[in-house]
Amino acid sequence: MARKGKEPSLPARFDPLRELGRGATGGVWAAYDRIRGHVVAVKLPGGKSAEDLERFAQEGRLLTGLRHPNIVRGYEFDATPGEAYLSMEAVQGSTLAELIDSEGPFTPERTAQIGAQLASALRTVHDAGWIHRDIDTGNVLIESGDRAKLIDFGVAAPVDTREPDLAPREYTPGYAAPERVPSELGGMAHGGPATDLYSLGVVMHEMATGRPVFPGRPKRRLARQQREVPPRLSQVVPGAPRELSDVVAQLLAREYARRPQSADEVLERLSAVVDRPEPAAASSPRALPREPGGESRDPSRSDAARMDAVPAKEPPDFPGVIGLTQVDGHLVQGGPQAAPTPRGQGQGQEQGPGADRAREAARSVDRTGRVSPVRPPAPGAAPAPGTDHSRGFER
Repeated sequence: MARKGKEPSLPARFDPLRELGRGATGGVWAAYDRIRGHVVAVKLPGGKSAEDLERFAQEGRLLTGLRHPNIVRGYEFDATPGEAYLSMEAVQGSTLAELIDSEGPFTPERTAQIGAQLASALRTVHDAGWIHRDIDTGNVLIESGDRAKLIDFGVAAPVDTREPDLAPREYTPGYAAPERVPSELGGMAHGGPATDLYSLGVVMHEMATGRPVFPGRPKRRLARQQREVPPRLSQVVPGAPRELSDVVAQLLAREYARRPQSADEVLERLSAVVDRPEPAAASSPRALPREPGGESRDPSRSDAARMDAVPAKEPPDFPGVIGLTQVDGHLVQGGPQAAPTPRGQGQGQEQGPGADRAREAARSVDRTGRVSPVRPPAPGAAPAPGTDHSRGFER
């Protein structure tokens, strides 16, 4: 039974610590898991209808079935009315949006390294028969050693268009591919693998330049996206390799068919950039000026995703951060569609052939030092109810 409290109402095995984020597809809390013996992140569904719970179960099946070092790990889920939850790893790090805000533009090499990790993660998602459909700088977390984590699968959908699309009609202006944006000529398209790759191109362009590709408020972002061609990285980032500039430009093609059609191709091309000999004197990229009054992103998105200094009884397998995309960062059209045919994924199984190469890609960026494990708490029983855990979450 769920234990009623101030907020939230979690199953009795979880001692809630603090809220991490809230969005249209649910809210996430840090909680001590009495059974696992360490802190986890627990997501609750955003609604109570049968459609809401089936969509929540769909996300749970997907996330608990994927295993990849650059994808947040799902432990278990329950979609029973009144008991629904999704348990995920709780780890340390910052959103990509936070890092860009605090550090400015990344070097071309770092951009390619993180981009390769995300391409590897997307290959595993696509090989499993799914598309993420919400890739942005708020849904990418970076941990120590520059390992990237892809999070928030709340609007993911099957690649097979014959399967019902349960996900809410949401998209993030400025990051969503053109086919995902509703138009007067037609509704929002389902999308495919190249839909995610477009969003990856937007994220990589933002990493390299230090500013959004399409700045401004949501409606202005959409208008600019329809009429403007983003500048090539080679034109605005000193020292950007032509190979990196080419792949990002192709990812940002408006027409679906003109983009790379597989994450595997993108991974191979970015890996070639990462492995190329470094120039004798590489220039640092300059930050492009932000538009007066323009909005780069909603700061609350990164606050919601942040989870620092998490105590754990055992070091997490894949450190990262749990977070949710905020509702204000999206535009919403309509509601859920018909219930889908279940597509269960085997828990703990590797999905697709990309896992080994993904680990190799993750190792290739860990050149500044190994990931520091989280210090475990003193052995003993689980904390008694009411214990103040907040000291483990320093801002």
